[in-house]
Amino acid sequence: MKKIKLFIIESIHKYVFLEFIYRLYLQIFFPKKISHVFKPRFSGWGMATSNYVPWDINKNIFFKEFIRVDEELSSLVKTNNFALSQFQYMFPNKNTFTFLNDLRWRHYIVYTSVSLAIKKTINENVNLVECGVCDGLTIYYALKSIIFQKRKYNAYLYDAWTGMDNSILSDSEKRFEDEYNFLELKKTKENLSIFTGDSIYFNKGFIPESFAKYKKPEKINWLHIDLNSFKATINTLDHFWPEIEDGGVVLFDDYALIGYEDTKKAIDEWINEKVGELTFFQYPTGQAIIIKVI
Repeated sequence: MKKIKLFIIESIHKYVFLEFIYRLYLQIFFPKKISHVFKPRFSGWGMATSNYVPWDINKNIFFKEFIRVDEELSSLVKTNNFALSQFQYMFPNKNTFTFLNDLRWRHYIVYTSVSLAIKKTINENVNLVECGVCDGLTIYYALKSIIFQKRKYNAYLYDAWTGMDNSILSDSEKRFEDEYNFLELKKTKENLSIFTGDSIYFNKGFIPESFAKYKKPEKINWLHIDLNSFKATINTLDHFWPEIEDGGVVLFDDYALIGYEDTKKAIDEWINEKVGELTFFQYPTGQAIIIKVI
């Protein structure tokens, strides 16, 4: 009997037509087993999954809080209290809320990576650093994660809030040079004005020159890098790495995205030189994480 079942399974996967018939059969008689073939539970940002996702109906308090934060952000956008200029200028033909849905898994990783980063810290204040802030969308989720865990924070935000510095871009990165001319520091500050009571420092300028202008925290729990430039990415790693705490997290946005191969190569080379000081893993969204180990 087992040999017969194995033969049938191998035949089904060998021939496209038989596989289609089998899927159709499951869809009619066992829809829960095959529903993902026609309708994934999540699809966006370069990945899709048929499994349950954190924002399904869920009684887990950590998932429930992320859902609340995500819905709150959508409400702020709908009422024009959080301006997403990046969507308006770079993706004018795509619905804003469709885009937010596509980014949901990315934002969930941001949210949970902060929780991971502060587990071992003994400091009263949690120090977050973000390089590549744009409208403040990513740091919104990071700060909400801190607040949920009832911790105080200092957030150090670095961005040019203008077009990119052409002198540090590789040939493949020069397409980004004028993509961010629409950014305004004033709008980002307005978006993040909903966070009161703790410290947010806005450090304007090109990286790495801006690093010399602003004082960095003595200890860092979480560093997010989204710079679209491999040189700026490595400059950021070198500048902040000594201050990353044991168990602290570095989150990359662009590590494995198609078209960002220069960044991936540079990060891989940097990691190989410090392999004994860290743990590294990649997400299917293209993001990746370093956890510092001392």
